[in-house]
Amino acid sequence: MMLFASALAYGTNFSVAPTRFVLRIDKVATNEVYVSNNTQKPLRIETYIESDAEFRSDYNLNSNIAIFPKVIGIKPGGKQVVRFRVKPGQNMEDGEYKSYIVFKEIPPEIKTMGEKKKSGDSTTNITIVTELGISIYGGIGEEVLKGGVENFKGVFRGKFLEINFDAVSHGNTSFKYKYIVEDGGGNILNEGKAGISPRNGKKHIRLGISELPKIKGNSIKIKLLDQYDNMLHEEKVKI
Repeated sequence: MMLFASALAYGTNFSVAPTRFVLRIDKVATNEVYVSNNTQKPLRIETYIESDAEFRSDYNLNSNIAIFPKVIGIKPGGKQVVRFRVKPGQNMEDGEYKSYIVFKEIPPEIKTMGEKKKSGDSTTNITIVTELGISIYGGIGEEVLKGGVENFKGVFRGKFLEINFDAVSHGNTSFKYKYIVEDGGGNILNEGKAGISPRNGKKHIRLGISELPKIKGNSIKIKLLDQYDNMLHEEKVKI
């Protein structure tokens, strides 16, 4: 199972940072990813490219990304740099493209967890392989950000805030939503990332927030912004 995170992808045996790149690919540039070994033994990790289903086969960067090295070895507690370049292809349409760079442990250097269980004369080992993916967004030509938020609903239940909305994009670039939760006096109670829309289309996003301090008053305000801090939606929610 592949794992994703917003700032640091942390697996059983290793971690990767950063986990998202938003690039202009009109010009070729070298980017760096840091892979850390969280164990007390050497690790070998391979890399490969994977497309995002929401961007379809027409708008991925699978053939545009070059990774080096493709296989790395990391000492116990050590760190290794992996570099990659994104080259624009011929006849690429304007807009945003996306793929994942996936980091995967190579057997037999993986960590084995669990117990050996005898079944007749056989023995079974339970093995967990860490596999982490980071997002690579590449923009070329004119990127059109058009759309926003539909069917917003915020519900406060005790100390838990649930936010639901439809992420809608009518352009050629995805929305990368942010949220801000404020009390009645405008003080920020919580903020963070709130999901990503398709390149073009609609999908439902559900967000749960439990880390809210004690709230004064009988309502809170929820704000949704895009990646450029433009306000997309603002609504009061009773508590």
